[in-house]
Amino acid sequence: MVKKSAKLFLIFTICTVCCSCKSAKGNLRSPTEEILVTVNNEEILESEISYVYRQYENTNITFDKIVEDSILEILAIQQAANFGITVSEEDIDDSILIFQNQYPNEYREALSTHTIAKLREKLRDRKLYVRVEAYVKKNIISITHKAIEDFLKKKNLEKEFAGYSDDFIKKYLDAELSNYMMREWMNSLKETAEIHYIGWKPDHESKN
Repeated sequence: MVKKSAKLFLIFTICTVCCSCKSAKGNLRSPTEEILVTVNNEEILESEISYVYRQYENTNITFDKIVEDSILEILAIQQAANFGITVSEEDIDDSILIFQNQYPNEYREALSTHTIAKLREKLRDRKLYVRVEAYVKKNIISITHKAIEDFLKKKNLEKEFAGYSDDFIKKYLDAELSNYMMREWMNSLKETAEIHYIGWKPDHESKN
């Protein structure tokens, strides 16, 4: 179990994985830093993934999952412009104030690791992802009968929910189904994305 203070720190600085794990196109990085993956020219660095991984010590969150989630979340954020979704400087100012006033210890810890400019970039990405997620769940994905069947099969819940109507299942598993469909949508973005695996390979492509 992650300690409460660690959880609060993660919420604002690394909970949305891509906020810590991507090096935006054009940003400077050390030439010795290892690039794990590029997602439409945005780099995911080993040093950043390792930093996030250390925050999840003693949990079941794996290094590979952090990389995979980073890829998906970067793809989602890259869709923000297509949906007319933006984050203003005032939005980031508000987030900084909340962070600073409500979680001062975590705020100081974040600034000991990142510059204020980098922290603002992370919070911008965090807000972009949250807004894209809300938009997609409201306007793009739909929880169909097939989607419910696929979800129950993947989660080994077919017997538990056998005989129940789709309406009941959607009401009972609303959040779980919504998050499942969001992830399916993000995975679909891979089909047209330029993803290059450099220092890391996904499980299905790994020989190990």
